[in-house]
Amino acid sequence: MSRRLLTATLHGLQRLTNETVRQRCGFRSTVITSSLRALFIFFVLTASRLPAQELNHADEWQRVEKYFDGLRSRGLYSLAETVCHRKLAEQGLDLTTRTRYSVELSQSLTEHSHTAPTPDQQTELLQQARQAVSVILENQRNHPQQILLESQLAFVTASELESLRWQVALSPFDRQLIDRAQQLADSLIATLQRLEEQAQEQEQARDRRTDVMNEKLLPHQLRSLQRTIQLRLGTALLDKAQLFPESTSDRADALVKASEVLRQLAAIASNDQTMWQSQLAYTTTLRLRGTPAAAWSMINAMREDNPPAAIQEALAVEHVELLIAEDRYPDAADFLRQQQTEQRRLSGPLGFLTARVYLRLSQIATEKNRPELAAELLKEVHRTIEIATSTGNSYWATRARNLLADEESRNTYGAEIGTLVREGQALFASGNSSAAAQRYAQAFAAAREKKAEEAAAEIGYTYGSILLNQKQFSEATEVFRQVKSLHTAGPRAAEADLLAAWCLGMMFRDTPSSERLEAYVAALEQHRTTHAGSVTASEATWMLAQLQEQRLQTTQALSLYVSIPNTHLRYRESTIGIARCSETILDRLRRLNKSRSEWEPAIVDLLAPYIREAMDPLSPPTPEKADFLVRTSRILIALEQPDFETADTLLSHVLTAASNEEQQKGTPWPQDTVETAAGLRIISLTGLGRTEDAINLLKSTVLLNRERLKGILNGLSSMADVLTQDQLKSVGEIQLAAVKLAGLKVQSLSDDELEKFGPVVATAFEQTGQFIRAIEILIRLLDNHPRDADMRRRVALLYLKTGRPADVAAAQLEFRKLEGSLKAGSDLWMDARIHVIEAAITLENFDEARKLLKVTQLLYPNPKNDDLKRRLSEASAALASAN
Repeated sequence: MSRRLLTATLHGLQRLTNETVRQRCGFRSTVITSSLRALFIFFVLTASRLPAQELNHADEWQRVEKYFDGLRSRGLYSLAETVCHRKLAEQGLDLTTRTRYSVELSQSLTEHSHTAPTPDQQTELLQQARQAVSVILENQRNHPQQILLESQLAFVTASELESLRWQVALSPFDRQLIDRAQQLADSLIATLQRLEEQAQEQEQARDRRTDVMNEKLLPHQLRSLQRTIQLRLGTALLDKAQLFPESTSDRADALVKASEVLRQLAAIASNDQTMWQSQLAYTTTLRLRGTPAAAWSMINAMREDNPPAAIQEALAVEHVELLIAEDRYPDAADFLRQQQTEQRRLSGPLGFLTARVYLRLSQIATEKNRPELAAELLKEVHRTIEIATSTGNSYWATRARNLLADEESRNTYGAEIGTLVREGQALFASGNSSAAAQRYAQAFAAAREKKAEEAAAEIGYTYGSILLNQKQFSEATEVFRQVKSLHTAGPRAAEADLLAAWCLGMMFRDTPSSERLEAYVAALEQHRTTHAGSVTASEATWMLAQLQEQRLQTTQALSLYVSIPNTHLRYRESTIGIARCSETILDRLRRLNKSRSEWEPAIVDLLAPYIREAMDPLSPPTPEKADFLVRTSRILIALEQPDFETADTLLSHVLTAASNEEQQKGTPWPQDTVETAAGLRIISLTGLGRTEDAINLLKSTVLLNRERLKGILNGLSSMADVLTQDQLKSVGEIQLAAVKLAGLKVQSLSDDELEKFGPVVATAFEQTGQFIRAIEILIRLLDNHPRDADMRRRVALLYLKTGRPADVAAAQLEFRKLEGSLKAGSDLWMDARIHVIEAAITLENFDEARKLLKVTQLLYPNPKNDDLKRRLSEASAALASAN
């Protein structure tokens, strides 16, 4: 170390005793009682007395350390880790060698973590770094180099603390993150202080005569380790200080302690990384303590001693930070331009500082009414951020973008409100929604108080959205209503009004009531009227259509879906809604045995233009269009006079489009859509009399993708209610052919195959008149699912279809079991009871039938279902005629 550097250091320390520091930092300066020169001479004299064997041992490990330091300095972390792993895998390593390579591995993993692209990967590398040394501590009690291993564990934690401080710089309002970092800092500082004392004690107490295996750390190694611990302690105190706001006693106290540790370490002339890093960190403490003159002296003295390139770059960062601290932004810009000329590409920290400096210069230009210059300087800020992003300095680019966002927020909302908004944004980005909502609430109130209605509307809209995100629907509704009242004609008015209505819908969903339903419907209807010309009106129509469809108000829902224009984002979904509602209406009429003669032509006419659009060869096919066409095909097949030809055309279009999509390896279409389309087309081909084509389609589809077999069989079964008996039989035969084609043996289906295909195979047997075979399969399923009431009812009905007395008796038994599992008096229970009575009549057990009928009519004299009433009357008449 040069005499000039020592003088500069002493000068910096003397500057700390002045009144300015006492006023700014609130602490008393320490009195320097030791001579730095004496410390330096002591170190030189002590080092010169190392025994020859210790020097030889030191040389060996210095070469190893230098090798790994070289790899790490070039960013070859993986290579360094691989070398360590290979060495540690060798058999017969002595304890000292194993320990040193474990430490080198831990150091490499720790430095590697600084380059990790994600926090999770960084955490993983740090965990591996800890594991590399902790495994030795766990397996070896009283390790002769335990302090080295424990120190390395502490150094890993120091790196974690540094990373947390960087994260805090990105999320300065994340209280949880700050608390975590401060707790880690306190724990680390205590650990480092303990290790420093232990290193000093061991160095003083070491007796070479007791270390016969020469496994303990040598005195010079202990002194080197102690210096490293002191450096980590100083930087940990410095990290802790920067976690506190400026002008706080906690920050000042941590800076004083860091300064004392680093000052003493910086004065030791060793010309190694520890010295350079301690001098650099000490310079930072001088700047942060508000003594720029002392910091300048340190920087100048260090430069004269020609430090390594990495230290020179860090000094350049300190240089700019000092110029900023002194409000010398033009000088900072000149220095950065000079650095850029010399280095061509600035490092991440210097790039960030460039953005910071040019942003401040832009602000100054604006203040001096020079808008063109301000705009040019702002362009430079954006260019710097782009460069940082493209060169991989994402952390520093993000910090620069945050500066820009802060400035834009202040320009938009003013200093006070803008700060609150930025805090809210940062808190929300960090996942602290509750705290973010509080900041936005404050900003919203402040904007309204200042009559800044447009700003208040924007802030309130975001505030309401955060509340909505937190599922605080009642509070969000009120905020959105306030936003609308603030800016009735603004762009946010319609959006806020729609979101207020949506919140009412969520409240109704969570706690249904007639009052909430009425409020939700009224809000949507009012929105459609008030904001009829807005795009949100169609969104409200969509929401109302969905609600009405869920409430089984299908005709109203259909009308609403039809009113959504083809320019709206929901249009394609609305066409599916149109087909879905049309199908529901016709199915309901069919099940109620009501005439469909008026509805069917009207629905076919309604669907026609949508069909033409979905089939347009100039418009690319989509899964949504396919869904619509499949639903429409099902409607056409289910008509009183089925239109198999049109349905087949639509389904052929869907299957061709799906096949092309697969061949082009695009995004796969929904499997159920393709399966249903294939199943329906088999029906349409069958209806057209093209049975051979139907079987060929089935073969090609199943052979192409056997997993689609179940979906196709289900698609075929879904149309059982609308097909004629002959058509049903043909479909059943095709289903059985598909099962055989897939290689399934019906007589010996495995449990998995039974669960997957059993119900559909049973349906196929039923459709082809093979009732007993259908029953055999369903009985097996019923054994596995004895509480499945629907399956038991199906078995009983199949027994009745055979007409044989034994099967009728079996059906009666199943219906009795069904009775016992159902709520007495319910429609399903009444259906089962009547079946029991009907079976008794068929078997001519009239006394049993009369007793059951009498009890049933006594307890449940007036069934609500007309069909049940009719069947009771018919049973009564049959018993009367039996007399």
